[in-house]
Formats: sequence, structure tokens, C-alpha cells
Amino acid sequence: MRAEIIKIYDSLKSVMMRMEKEFSIQYFENQIRQKGLSSEMESTLLYLLKRDWGQIKEMREKFDERRTKMNYIRLKRYFPIFNDTTTKLIKFEDYDNLVYMILISKLILLKIFEFKKRLFDYTEHLRKFLTIFDDKDGEKLYKFLTGNGRRGLNEEDMIKELQRWINRLSHEVAPYSRESVAYEKRIISKLGMETNDAIKCLADFSGRTVPFLRTISKSVKPGDKVLELGLGTGVLSIAAIISGAKSAVGIELNPITVLLAKVIIEYMEENNAIPKDSITILWGDFLKFATEEYKNYRNEKFDVLISENIYTGMFYELQMQGINHVLDANIINRSKELDHGIYAYVAKATVIPKALSSMIQPVEVINYKSRHISETLIDIKKLGAKVKFLAPERIYDQIRLYAKEPSNIVSITKFKIQKDGILNGIDIASTVCMMDGDYIGRNENKFLSNDSILLLNKGIDVKNGDLVVVGLAYNGGDHIEDIILEVRKLNKDGSANKDYDARLNIGAYKHNENKRIFLIKNKCKHPINLYQVGDYEVSRSSSFYDGNERTWLADLDYINEKPYEV
Repeated sequence: MRAEIIKIYDSLKSVMMRMEKEFSIQYFENQIRQKGLSSEMESTLLYLLKRDWGQIKEMREKFDERRTKMNYIRLKRYFPIFNDTTTKLIKFEDYDNLVYMILISKLILLKIFEFKKRLFDYTEHLRKFLTIFDDKDGEKLYKFLTGNGRRGLNEEDMIKELQRWINRLSHEVAPYSRESVAYEKRIISKLGMETNDAIKCLADFSGRTVPFLRTISKSVKPGDKVLELGLGTGVLSIAAIISGAKSAVGIELNPITVLLAKVIIEYMEENNAIPKDSITILWGDFLKFATEEYKNYRNEKFDVLISENIYTGMFYELQMQGINHVLDANIINRSKELDHGIYAYVAKATVIPKALSSMIQPVEVINYKSRHISETLIDIKKLGAKVKFLAPERIYDQIRLYAKEPSNIVSITKFKIQKDGILNGIDIASTVCMMDGDYIGRNENKFLSNDSILLLNKGIDVKNGDLVVVGLAYNGGDHIEDIILEVRKLNKDGSANKDYDARLNIGAYKHNENKRIFLIKNKCKHPINLYQVGDYEVSRSSSFYDGNERTWLADLDYINEKPYEV
């Protein structure tokens, strides 16, 4: 009897203690004071906590709303490849370090002007060293950047490359008006994102940063070794260390961004937020990590892989190439599992995020004045025009971001038009599933991963009941104009016209050249074939990896919600 009373008492005591600490501002004030931070950093975080407490509580309510049955079902709809295996969300307050990590991220943004000033100082020292070879601070920075070699370049070529980047400094940190303008001009696989983009990713709290911080806080275990592909500002590696990781290695292609990350991480070390030298920063191409670049990492084994190189539809970024490379290089614990009849490598360790679902939808863009005659892409949140969605969305691809998957796509999708209009664009949308069951939804971001509209070279007159077929093919990481996009309105008998009705808004020669290059790269018979549409009411997607075709078929009639209106 006494034992039972003690057990009940202990249980009640535990509940009372939890109620006392549960998500109260006093609890987090005490938590910050116990971190051993510098007095300057502690006071700044306490100031931010009081200033931003309402926002944090709002975030909590928003994320906990996703735990309802309705949103859980919606998540599974977007990710049918997981069926019932999708992890249910844990409450916001169960992530002990989450509020602290949010405040750290906000502190970085608060001090970003100060960090940029130090970045300019660093680049000026580097410029002097590369010009007159007589600046000790510049020499240290040069050795930091080029320590293990850079893409097999000799010293003379590395100096020239760094000089080019330094001359781009003002462009790298300057804001721009439209996301699509920047991406049309930049080859991501060669230059990486602009430094300003890394800052904008960090600033996107509700749609991007907090989901990653939540997942890191829950998934990273004490003693883990973390690898981050695409370091950016370094905030996610910092979060991993705060969550208990023993060490983190972050690789970044853009050397200006590398120097900014160095400034931020040094500040964290100086103020006792993270242990000194717990994060290793590397300037390099992560597709060559542990091979040509940084060979000394060939025998490493990482427990956690963080990669935030995600863009709508995956046709800009190098997410899958990076994950495939890490699995092939055998530097993250892995196993094999059967997938579509073929054994594929899967990461046994934690990968953040977990999966991506991509959707397409035919649209009419109304009252939009093109900036130039061959414009191919517009970002929907800054469009400045009305968009009419002519048919419900359909998923055209599902990618597991913890497995060895193809990074290209061939998709054929049939739509039944539900609204009269002029079909002059194809909306591309994505939803990201995180390791903890959270997800980054459609158009929840301020920056990146929002709906993008691929413009057609001409409009197609469509009416309610018409059938339209859309063909889409691309290699992940290609430039936007390398996408192959064809749209046809079907005849009344369901057959497809032999001539395309419309294509991506590029010239016929460029369109045919894209198809030819895609065939060579992927060793397949054809990128898209809209002549053999058939009677199906499903999406058909194929990808090619080492000459093998992976086909994904799904009956998507369950997506029958009202079209998304802007």
C-alpha cells in the first residue's frame, strides 16, 4: 500500500513539475542563465525572449495545430509513399532546446549588420594578401579557405577564383527584387546560392528555419557526428551542436558565404554558445567531398546528414546528388532496402529532411506583363498578377531524401480541366516532410520552396471538361531553361496531337537541344512521350539512375480539394 502511495505521489509530483515549467517564459529565462554564456549574449537573448515571446507562443500553437487528425491525414496524402509509417508530431514544448535555438537564430539576424561588417573586413584582408601577399590576417584566411585544396585546382587558379569572388562581394550581399530573376541568371551547381540567399533562408522562420530547428532538436543525439551539405550561415550546424552533437562538418560552395559562416560561428564560440572548434567549415563542392576534395574524410562515418538544398520541384538544387554522393562515398552509416524491385542504399543514420513531394497544376496567368520576351519562370508570391487554377493539383514525384534516388525526372500527367480559360503556365509546388513528422507546406515560406510558374510559349484555349496532358523532364541542379516542358490538349477521342500545343517559353532549337542532352545524360529512349497517353487517370513518373528506369505510378483521385487560389 505504501509503495502504491509513493508511486502515485511521484507521478503527481512529476505532473506538477511539468506544469510549472511547461512553456513558461520564466522557465526559458532560467534555462538561458544556466548556459554559461557571456554576459553580453545572455542579456541579448533575455531581451529577445521578452520581445519575441508572443511570436514563439504563436509558432507553438501553429505547429501543434498540425497534430490534429485532419492535418495528419493531409500529411499522409502528400506522402503516400510512407502510408501509415509517417511519424506523428510531438508537442512543441517537448523540444527542450527549441526556444533557445530560435533565439540564437534571431540573435544572428539582429547582429547581421555587424557580421557583414566583419565579413567586409575579412574580404579586404584577403584582397590585400592576394594582391601584394603582405597581409598576415589575409594569409590566415587564405589558408583557412584552401587548406586541403579546392576541386583539384593549383594555387594560381585558386587565387584567381578567390579574386573573382571578392570582386562579386557587393553583389553577393545585396538584396534583389525577385527570386526568379536571380535564379534565371545563376547556375547553382557552379556558384551555389548568393550569400544574401543564405541570410534570407535563416530569416524565414515560420516556413523554413523552425521546422529544421525542431527536427534537429529532436533527432540529433548527444555524441553524434554531423555532416551538413550547404552550410549557409551555419545556423543548422550550430543548432546540432546545441542539441548535443560532438562535432559538425559543414561544406559550402560559395566562399563569401563560407567567410560569413566563419564570422557567425566565431561569435558563437567567443560567447560560449558552442565549444571552440566543434564546427569545421570547408570551402568546397560537396559533390566531391571525401574524393578529390578533402580526401582525409574518406574514412569518416557520420551519424546525421543535414541538407537544406531544396527548391520547388528540385530542378534548381543539388539535394539528391549530394545525398547520393554521401551514400556512395560510404561516409554515413547505410543499409540496403528493396525499392521498385531494385536494392537501393538507404541512410541508417538520421537525415534531415526526410522526403519531398512535388506537384503540378495547369494555370492561367492573368494581367502579367513579362519582363523580357523569353521569360521562363515567375515566383508566385511576388507575381503581381491574378492566377486562375484550371484543375486540381496532382503529385508527379515522391522522393525519399534518406535513400539513393535518381535526381532527374520524367513525368506525364493528365488533367481534366474544371474552369474555362487560357492555359499559359504550369504551376510547380512542393511539400517537404521532416524527420519528426512536421512538414513544410505549400507556400508556407517567405523564400524558396514556394510555388513557381513555368511560362508557356503560347496559351491554349481550354474549357471545362477538356483533357490536357503535361510532360515534364529535368535533371536536378540544371538551369531553369534546361527544363523540358510540353503541354497538349487531347482530341475528343482521347488521342494526342502529334504536334505539341505549347512548350516552355524558349525557342524551338533550345527545346530540341534540351531533349537531346537529356537523352545523352540519362541513357533513355525519350525524355517524354505524349503520343502514348492511354486511358489512365494517374500521374506517371520515371527517373533514370545509371541507366536504370524507376517508375512511380499513383492514383491521385484523393486530391480533390478546391484549387489553391492566390
